[in-house]
Amino acid sequence: MKKVLILASIILMVSAAASADVVSFVWNSSGDTIQGVDGDTSWWSSGDNMVNLGSYYLNLLGGSAQAVGYDGTSNGWLTQRGTRGLGIYGSENDEIDSYDKVEKLIINFDAPVYLDSFQVRSLYYESSLLTNGDHKERGIANFYLDGTSIYTQNLVGVENINAGGDGIVDYSYSEPLLIDKIVFNVPSCKWYTYQSEFSVAKMDVSTVPEPVSTTLFILGGTTLLVRRIRRRK
Repeated sequence: MKKVLILASIILMVSAAASADVVSFVWNSSGDTIQGVDGDTSWWSSGDNMVNLGSYYLNLLGGSAQAVGYDGTSNGWLTQRGTRGLGIYGSENDEIDSYDKVEKLIINFDAPVYLDSFQVRSLYYESSLLTNGDHKERGIANFYLDGTSIYTQNLVGVENINAGGDGIVDYSYSEPLLIDKIVFNVPSCKWYTYQSEFSVAKMDVSTVPEPVSTTLFILGGTTLLVRRIRRRK
Protein backbone atom coordinates (compact mmCIF):
# COMPACT_ATOMS: atom_id res chain seq x y z
CA MET A 1 0.00 0.00 0.00
CA LYS A 2 2.89 2.31 0.73
CA LYS A 3 4.08 1.89 -2.88
CA VAL A 4 0.63 2.86 -4.11
CA LEU A 5 0.70 6.05 -2.05
CA ILE A 6 4.13 6.94 -3.41
CA LEU A 7 2.85 6.31 -6.93
CA ALA A 8 -0.18 8.48 -6.17
CA SER A 9 2.03 11.35 -5.07
CA ILE A 10 4.12 11.10 -8.22
CA ILE A 11 1.12 11.00 -10.53
CA LEU A 12 -0.51 13.95 -8.78
CA MET A 13 2.65 16.01 -9.12
CA VAL A 14 2.91 15.17 -12.81
CA SER A 15 -0.77 15.90 -13.42
CA ALA A 16 -0.51 19.28 -11.68
CA ALA A 17 2.39 20.44 -13.88
CA ALA A 18 2.06 21.18 -17.58
CA SER A 19 4.85 19.96 -19.86
CA ALA A 20 6.45 22.70 -21.96
CA ASP A 21 7.20 22.43 -25.67
CA VAL A 22 9.25 24.76 -27.86
CA VAL A 23 8.57 25.24 -31.56
CA SER A 24 11.36 27.07 -33.39
CA PHE A 25 11.76 27.81 -37.09
CA VAL A 26 15.08 29.66 -36.75
CA TRP A 27 18.71 28.67 -36.43
CA ASN A 28 21.81 30.65 -35.53
CA SER A 29 25.10 30.44 -33.70
CA SER A 30 23.58 32.09 -30.63
CA GLY A 31 21.82 28.88 -29.70
CA ASP A 32 18.53 28.91 -31.62
CA THR A 33 17.85 25.59 -33.33
CA ILE A 34 14.99 24.10 -35.30
CA GLN A 35 12.73 22.45 -32.72
CA GLY A 36 9.28 20.92 -32.54
CA VAL A 37 9.04 20.38 -36.32
CA ASP A 38 8.29 16.83 -37.49
CA GLY A 39 10.32 15.20 -40.24
CA ASP A 40 13.74 15.94 -41.71
CA THR A 41 14.78 19.58 -41.31
CA SER A 42 18.47 19.06 -42.02
CA TRP A 43 18.08 20.77 -45.42
CA TRP A 44 16.42 23.88 -43.97
CA SER A 45 18.20 27.21 -44.00
CA SER A 46 20.70 27.73 -41.20
CA GLY A 47 21.76 31.16 -42.43
CA ASP A 48 20.35 34.28 -44.05
CA ASN A 49 19.17 32.47 -47.18
CA MET A 50 15.56 31.51 -47.86
CA VAL A 51 14.36 27.97 -48.57
CA ASN A 52 11.04 27.16 -50.25
CA LEU A 53 9.77 24.23 -48.21
CA GLY A 54 7.70 22.96 -51.13
CA SER A 55 4.66 22.42 -48.94
CA TYR A 56 1.78 24.47 -47.62
CA TYR A 57 1.76 22.69 -44.25
CA LEU A 58 4.11 21.39 -41.56
CA ASN A 59 3.36 18.88 -38.85
CA LEU A 60 4.55 19.98 -35.43
CA LEU A 61 5.06 18.48 -31.96
CA GLY A 62 4.76 14.86 -32.96
CA GLY A 63 1.67 15.38 -35.08
CA SER A 64 -0.29 17.19 -32.38
CA ALA A 65 -0.19 20.52 -34.24
CA GLN A 66 0.07 21.79 -37.80
CA ALA A 67 1.22 25.02 -39.45
CA VAL A 68 -0.65 25.90 -42.66
CA GLY A 69 0.13 28.65 -45.18
CA TYR A 70 -2.53 30.65 -47.01
CA ASP A 71 -1.59 33.05 -49.81
CA GLY A 72 -4.83 35.03 -49.87
CA THR A 73 -6.54 32.84 -52.45
CA SER A 74 -5.67 29.26 -51.56
CA ASN A 75 -3.03 27.29 -49.71
CA GLY A 76 0.36 28.98 -50.08
CA TRP A 77 3.89 27.58 -50.12
CA LEU A 78 5.69 27.93 -46.82
CA THR A 79 9.20 29.36 -46.83
CA GLN A 80 11.88 29.45 -44.15
CA ARG A 81 14.87 31.66 -43.52
CA GLY A 82 17.34 30.59 -40.88
CA THR A 83 17.67 34.03 -39.31
CA ARG A 84 13.97 34.97 -39.53
CA GLY A 85 11.62 31.96 -39.47
CA LEU A 86 8.52 31.01 -41.48
CA GLY A 87 7.02 33.07 -44.28
CA ILE A 88 4.70 32.54 -47.24
CA TYR A 89 5.75 32.62 -50.87
CA GLY A 90 4.24 35.75 -52.45
CA SER A 91 5.10 39.44 -52.67
CA GLU A 92 7.73 39.10 -49.93
CA ASN A 93 8.70 35.46 -50.35
CA ASP A 94 10.22 34.99 -46.91
CA GLU A 95 7.59 36.89 -44.91
CA ILE A 96 3.86 37.29 -44.30
CA ASP A 97 2.36 40.37 -45.95
CA SER A 98 -0.79 41.78 -47.54
CA TYR A 99 0.60 43.78 -50.48
CA ASP A 100 -1.72 42.21 -53.05
CA LYS A 101 -3.44 39.50 -50.97
CA VAL A 102 -3.84 38.94 -47.25
CA GLU A 103 -1.46 36.08 -46.46
CA LYS A 104 -1.94 34.02 -43.30
CA LEU A 105 0.05 31.53 -41.29
CA ILE A 106 -2.37 29.38 -39.31
CA ILE A 107 -1.25 27.07 -36.51
CA ASN A 108 -3.81 24.51 -35.36
CA PHE A 109 -3.47 22.37 -32.23
CA ASP A 110 -5.31 19.06 -31.90
CA ALA A 111 -6.09 19.86 -28.27
CA PRO A 112 -6.02 23.11 -26.28
CA VAL A 113 -2.60 24.27 -25.09
CA TYR A 114 -1.30 27.11 -22.97
CA LEU A 115 0.64 29.69 -25.00
CA ASP A 116 3.42 31.06 -22.80
CA SER A 117 5.28 33.20 -25.34
CA PHE A 118 6.12 33.65 -29.01
CA GLN A 119 8.51 35.60 -31.20
CA VAL A 120 8.25 37.25 -34.59
CA ARG A 121 11.10 38.68 -36.65
CA SER A 122 11.71 41.04 -39.55
CA LEU A 123 9.38 43.57 -37.91
CA TYR A 124 11.14 46.93 -37.98
CA TYR A 125 11.03 50.61 -37.31
CA GLU A 126 12.13 52.46 -40.46
CA SER A 127 12.02 56.21 -41.08
CA SER A 128 10.71 55.77 -44.63
CA LEU A 129 7.73 53.64 -43.52
CA LEU A 130 4.35 55.32 -43.50
CA THR A 131 2.38 52.79 -41.45
CA ASN A 132 0.22 54.52 -38.85
CA GLY A 133 2.40 57.63 -39.11
CA ASP A 134 5.01 56.28 -36.66
CA HIS A 135 7.19 54.42 -39.17
CA LYS A 136 6.71 50.99 -37.56
CA GLU A 137 5.85 47.75 -39.33
CA ARG A 138 2.75 46.04 -38.00
CA GLY A 139 0.90 42.73 -37.95
CA ILE A 140 -1.45 40.78 -35.72
CA ALA A 141 -1.75 37.39 -34.09
CA ASN A 142 -5.31 36.22 -33.44
CA PHE A 143 -5.82 33.51 -30.82
CA TYR A 144 -8.81 31.15 -30.83
CA LEU A 145 -10.37 28.51 -28.62
CA ASP A 146 -13.21 26.29 -29.88
CA GLY A 147 -13.73 28.57 -32.86
CA THR A 148 -14.04 31.74 -30.78
CA SER A 149 -11.52 34.58 -30.93
CA ILE A 150 -10.25 35.13 -27.38
CA TYR A 151 -7.46 37.64 -27.89
CA THR A 152 -5.70 39.70 -30.56
CA GLN A 153 -2.06 40.60 -30.12
CA ASN A 154 -0.96 43.64 -32.09
CA LEU A 155 2.55 43.19 -33.46
CA VAL A 156 4.63 46.36 -33.69
CA GLY A 157 8.24 46.70 -34.83
CA VAL A 158 10.65 48.36 -32.42
CA GLU A 159 14.10 47.69 -33.86
CA ASN A 160 15.59 50.23 -36.28
CA ILE A 161 16.23 48.49 -39.57
CA ASN A 162 19.54 50.36 -39.89
CA ALA A 163 20.83 48.62 -36.73
CA GLY A 164 21.45 45.48 -38.76
CA GLY A 165 19.47 43.11 -36.52
CA ASP A 166 16.73 40.62 -37.33
CA GLY A 167 13.79 42.79 -36.25
CA ILE A 168 13.02 40.59 -33.24
CA VAL A 169 9.91 41.23 -31.14
CA ASP A 170 9.03 38.95 -28.20
CA TYR A 171 5.61 38.57 -26.57
CA SER A 172 5.09 36.68 -23.32
CA TYR A 173 2.16 36.26 -20.95
CA SER A 174 2.27 36.10 -17.16
CA GLU A 175 -1.03 34.22 -17.39
CA PRO A 176 -0.67 31.86 -20.38
CA LEU A 177 -3.43 31.93 -22.98
CA LEU A 178 -5.52 28.78 -23.39
CA ILE A 179 -5.83 28.35 -27.16
CA ASP A 180 -6.16 25.80 -29.94
CA LYS A 181 -5.45 28.03 -32.96
CA ILE A 182 -3.28 31.01 -33.94
CA VAL A 183 -3.64 33.11 -37.10
CA PHE A 184 -0.73 35.40 -38.03
CA ASN A 185 -1.34 38.01 -40.72
CA VAL A 186 -1.06 41.63 -41.82
CA PRO A 187 -4.59 43.12 -42.08
CA SER A 188 -5.50 44.80 -45.34
CA CYS A 189 -5.98 48.38 -44.22
CA LYS A 190 -3.97 51.56 -44.58
CA TRP A 191 -2.36 51.28 -41.14
CA TYR A 192 -0.85 47.90 -41.98
CA THR A 193 -0.50 47.32 -45.71
CA TYR A 194 2.25 49.70 -46.72
CA GLN A 195 5.58 47.90 -46.23
CA SER A 196 4.44 45.81 -43.26
CA GLU A 197 5.65 42.21 -43.26
CA PHE A 198 7.08 39.76 -40.73
CA SER A 199 8.14 36.16 -40.13
CA VAL A 200 7.13 33.78 -37.35
CA ALA A 201 10.22 32.64 -35.45
CA LYS A 202 9.19 30.53 -32.46
CA MET A 203 6.75 29.88 -29.65
CA ASP A 204 6.51 28.18 -26.27
CA VAL A 205 3.41 26.17 -25.44
CA SER A 206 2.46 23.89 -22.56
CA THR A 207 0.10 20.96 -22.67
CA VAL A 208 -2.97 21.23 -20.48
CA PRO A 209 -2.40 19.00 -17.42
CA GLU A 210 -4.70 16.09 -16.75
CA PRO A 211 -7.44 17.11 -14.28
CA VAL A 212 -6.68 15.97 -10.74
CA SER A 213 -10.14 14.38 -10.55
CA THR A 214 -9.30 12.10 -13.47
CA THR A 215 -5.99 11.20 -11.87
CA LEU A 216 -7.70 10.34 -8.58
CA PHE A 217 -10.17 8.14 -10.46
CA ILE A 218 -7.26 6.24 -12.03
CA LEU A 219 -5.55 5.93 -8.64
CA GLY A 220 -8.72 4.60 -7.06
CA GLY A 221 -8.87 1.85 -9.65
CA THR A 222 -5.18 1.08 -9.10
CA THR A 223 -5.68 0.77 -5.33
CA LEU A 224 -8.58 -1.66 -5.77
CA LEU A 225 -6.53 -3.73 -8.18
CA VAL A 226 -3.63 -3.95 -5.71
CA ARG A 227 -6.00 -5.07 -2.92
CA ARG A 228 -7.50 -7.81 -5.11
CA ILE A 229 -4.06 -9.10 -6.02
CA ARG A 230 -3.08 -9.22 -2.34
CA ARG A 231 -6.26 -11.14 -1.43
CA ARG A 232 -5.56 -13.72 -4.14
CA LYS A 233 -2.06 -14.20 -2.79
